[in-house]
Amino acid sequence: MEEEPTDLLACCHDMVRYINDMKRILIDKGTNNDEVEEGMQADLTKTYDRITYPSLLR
Repeated sequence: MEEEPTDLLACCHDMVRYINDMKRILIDKGTNNDEVEEGMQADLTKTYDRITYPSLLR
């Protein structure tokens, strides 16, 4: 079974959009919440894995 190509540009756009959304939320709330940061890091890791190891995420 051939591996589907990963849309790297779409992944990057998703990551940038997510980072900007989280920055806006943190600024709006005037907080630097550790849980939010951990969630952001987990999502960035998932996005990185989706780009780097697409066959592992099926």
